Amino acid sequence: MNPAPRHPLVALCLMDSDESSCDPLRMDTLRMPDVDQVVDFLRATPLLAGLSDAELADFVFVVELLPVAQGEAIVREGEKGDAWFLLMEGEARVESRGRVLKRLTRGDCFGELAVLDGEPRTATVVASSGGLVLRVSWKAFEALLESGSLAAHKLVLSLTRLLARRMRELLRGAPGHTLEFDGASR
Repeated sequence: MNPAPRHPLVALCLMDSDESSCDPLRMDTLRMPDVDQVVDFLRATPLLAGLSDAELADFVFVVELLPVAQGEAIVREGEKGDAWFLLMEGEARVESRGRVLKRLTRGDCFGELAVLDGEPRTATVVASSGGLVLRVSWKAFEALLESGSLAAHKLVLSLTRLLARRMRELLRGAPGHTLEFDGASR
């Protein structure tokens, strides 16, 4: 466990993460953003575009900053989802059954489906380069929802719209996506 104090907004290591994510050698190679840079990133992220400054202030206290190494699996297919993520720096790829389904870049979110429906994760997300992700634990997000925070409710609406857009892309047969029904590809 890392004995260093954690800022409420920017946590360099997650206390419940494995030790490799808190490797001081790996962290020395990263340029960690300051709080203002994290807030600016959140403000510019399409998923959070509908939040006012006051609502954004509610949200920033539920995110944790996590460094990731190239080749590191950030989430794994089949695992229980306890958090969703925003890619702040670097690139990642979404894989399922050995196939790359999508490439992720700055501002993309992932992991939200397993958190919203409680089912196991449907894909693995692997860091294509070293980078930073913002982790939003379900527990912290649920507490924000239960507090009556307008930010949390707006985020649920944004996540719903994101999932609807992804579903429409799948149904339209967007390049790189395959929709399967009872094991048969469409």
